[in-house]
Amino acid sequence: MSDVGDLQVQVLATPVDDSAAIEELTLLLREELLELDIAAAVPVETEAPENSKGLGAAGTWLVVHLGPAALRGVVNTIAEWATRNNKSVEISLDGDSLKLTGATRDQMDRVLDEWFTRHPTGA
Repeated sequence: MSDVGDLQVQVLATPVDDSAAIEELTLLLREELLELDIAAAVPVETEAPENSKGLGAAGTWLVVHLGPAALRGVVNTIAEWATRNNKSVEISLDGDSLKLTGATRDQMDRVLDEWFTRHPTGA
């Protein structure tokens, strides 16, 4: 089996979050992900586009290097972390993005099942 690829993950800021809080939350999520069977979770700093205002455009992303069976476990861990911390997290794999935010467990399961059908190597 080949690698699934790299999953990009960003903890999204709310109006009350500053960049230091988002960076700290991102690193806490990284620590939790490193407990899973993944090759790496590398923080990547991004710059805000010129003329952008507020938070959300710039920040710290995690690039999670996945093995063939890791996608479902990693994404489920991220969803559970987002729910526990009352945060929104955006994930992207091969240009297919998904925002995990404020949903019930059943709603989250349905959305994730649909997303996983588009990425069957991670199921």
